[in-house]
Amino acid sequence: MKILVAVKRVIDYNVQVRVKEDGSGVVTDNVKMSTNPPDDNAVEEAVKIKESGKAKEVVAITIGEEKAQETVRKALAVGVDRGIHVKAEGAIEPLAVAKILQKIVDKEKPDLVYANTIVSYEYAIIAKELDIPVIFHIHELESEFNAVFRNKRFILKSFFNIADRFIVVSEATRSFVKKLRCNPVDLINAFVSSKEVNEKSVQKTLCQVNEEINKEKDDIVVICIGTACIRKGIDIFIESQQILKNKGFNNFKFIWIGGVIEDKDIISKIIDASDGFVFLGPKENPFPYLKSADIFVLPSREDPFPLVALEAMALGKPVVAFKDGGGIPEALEDDH
Repeated sequence: MKILVAVKRVIDYNVQVRVKEDGSGVVTDNVKMSTNPPDDNAVEEAVKIKESGKAKEVVAITIGEEKAQETVRKALAVGVDRGIHVKAEGAIEPLAVAKILQKIVDKEKPDLVYANTIVSYEYAIIAKELDIPVIFHIHELESEFNAVFRNKRFILKSFFNIADRFIVVSEATRSFVKKLRCNPVDLINAFVSSKEVNEKSVQKTLCQVNEEINKEKDDIVVICIGTACIRKGIDIFIESQQILKNKGFNNFKFIWIGGVIEDKDIISKIIDASDGFVFLGPKENPFPYLKSADIFVLPSREDPFPLVALEAMALGKPVVAFKDGGGIPEALEDDH
């Protein structure tokens, strides 16, 4: 069996994304880039399948400028057999990507296409047109579906035809895709490496973290890690800190780690937040801060199955989340 994995060079997830002044896109000049994390996961799984003897070859494909070949080199370094880099300068329209991929897929003739996250829908459509079996791994819920398919509602109407089998990350995700008439749907819960999380959590000392966040002796640290946006509930997080302060609980320190989508309302809330709120921005290694915290709060309005909550549990932290906020309640129990 031959496996093709598409890898894309994107802005590093630790970098704060900034929109161009003319609104034509995001700023990428002199910005750190890396392989899209879900694509890294797909490469890892493909290599595992090959190592188990179920596949003979894994091929990584990327489309983009000269520097995009870095994503292929990274894939080759972890066990991929071959890489294909199609050079293309500037922004590439989805239709152009689809046509390029169709030619590659038609030439390579893989036995299976694994589409990881709904932004991979174009690969799935191409594979189905070429009669290649498709497994679609869905990590998203309704709001993200609406964002991706805002101008392509016709795709949603026939989404159930986009793959031969669907994998979801939580019962909440399964419930949503069932509404789209997707079938069959298998649930595979995500997991984290407790060993890796704990090892990374001691790469900065507790004293160093406390000094950075200006923690006092009796402070109770509440932390959240994620992109600062409405879906992730940063407004709820800031408001909660203000409510506690107004009630006289001045020893609570609320810490947010993560990039911020350039939204004027969100930026204003961060700037106007009271002294008990600290916005640290993106951190390459957030685990020392998570280890130093007393409580992890997940204020997301919608989250399919956030791994950061599992990482908090791996460090022994109590986790607070909304009951109807997506998939994470499936990993939590009251009073546990």
